[in-house]
Amino acid sequence: MKHYSRRQFIQASTTAAGGLLLGFHLPVSGKSKPFESWANSGAKLNAWLAKNADETITIRVAKAEMG
Repeated sequence: MKHYSRRQFIQASTTAAGGLLLGFHLPVSGKSKPFESWANSGAKLNAWLAKNADETITIRVAKAEMG
């Protein structure tokens, strides 16, 4: 069994986490529509952000801020 240093473990972990973060949810990346066609339609930008038709942004959070 090969032993890894703490630095190697952190580098591998952050590389994997970065790849998962980038590939998590990109709904527009596979579509060939111009930005204007969906920007004002109340599009869901990703799992945490949504742009509403009245030009407001909805931010969803997993935990409530209590103080």
